Amino acid sequence: MAGDRAFVGSANFTRKGLAGRDELAVTLDEPELVDELRSWFGELWSISSPAELDDLDEFINTPPPTSGGTNRQPAVSISSDATEITSALLEDTDQKSKTVETANSARERNRDERNTLSTDAHDRLIKRLERAPNREWVERHFELMQEILKVTGLTENDLQLVTSVPPSGSEVRAIVGNRVVFGFVNTAGNWTRFILPDGMQRLPELLEESAHSFHFTGEEFSLHLPAFVDGLQRIEDQVFRRAWLRATLAEVDRREQSPYRSRSHEPIVYYTATDPTLRSEILDAAFPE
Repeated sequence: MAGDRAFVGSANFTRKGLAGRDELAVTLDEPELVDELRSWFGELWSISSPAELDDLDEFINTPPPTSGGTNRQPAVSISSDATEITSALLEDTDQKSKTVETANSARERNRDERNTLSTDAHDRLIKRLERAPNREWVERHFELMQEILKVTGLTENDLQLVTSVPPSGSEVRAIVGNRVVFGFVNTAGNWTRFILPDGMQRLPELLEESAHSFHFTGEEFSLHLPAFVDGLQRIEDQVFRRAWLRATLAEVDRREQSPYRSRSHEPIVYYTATDPTLRSEILDAAFPE
């Protein structure tokens, strides 16, 4: 907002968001609309809380990756005790019929897309999830996968992204570029893998405590992929979460296309993470009452 004008759009305020993706934005210059937007923003600002200085120091002092792709700042999760914000669509009664028609069209389009998903991958995903401890455990892991997608801005048709349930493996995983950044379920059904950067706090101790760990080599900086049987407890630690998201975001744009995309990407894993309706259907099948 500036003076009597406002600019609203879907793009993240990044080079890729503004210039590398299909986005929609609009400039508002009607006083009533600008005042409404300013009031809405002011209300959100009033219930926000200041960022922790330690978090800001970490963001400033953590250098971006230097190899390959666009130079990006690391992902840092800024802690906050502010009230979580939820949103709702307010319909103009004069436009209600058009809104309903648009919503119905979107649902039909999503249904058509889902109908094209691989039946083999669908069945394989359910079988894989049946190994997990319980429904809530799986639900939480798909929420973490969705968090990755939000942080990175990667969509299902982005060639850097692979969401898979490998036939020869025992895991559900997300790959960005050339590296697994997140995985869950295994032969025993209860581990979670997170990509972590070399040099993070307590890394040697974390690797010692892990059930298994893989070390990525051959790059300018080292990364690790430890597996934890208590992964959901680990991710509650903000230092751990920031390190995971930072290492994940560093992989974006390192490659234009993942070498695993053509043979391993399964859209159903992506949509299970992002579509609550499909996720519920998958979990109902994996954990029948």
